[in-house]
Amino acid sequence: RGIQKILITCDAGSPLAAHADFILAGVSRETYPEIAGSCVSIATIIDIIYTALEMTDYHRAAEYQEKIQDAGDRFGNKRYEIN
Repeated sequence: RGIQKILITCDAGSPLAAHADFILAGVSRETYPEIAGSCVSIATIIDIIYTALEMTDYHRAAEYQEKIQDAGDRFGNKRYEIN
């Protein structure tokens, strides 16, 4: 369908990489239970993408944030209000 796929991973050699158009690789590759570095690395990549997208249409940023919160609610995440 012409949709480009982005893989965010700490293992660029993952079998999923063959199906991705873009690979954003984190720098850490720990094993459980020492996964904090990998989690921070991946979270940072996601935060950068989110911030860049939000900056491209800052007039709708609140609407996007609400959609993200709603999606998190469906997965059991707690909603935190920022005042």
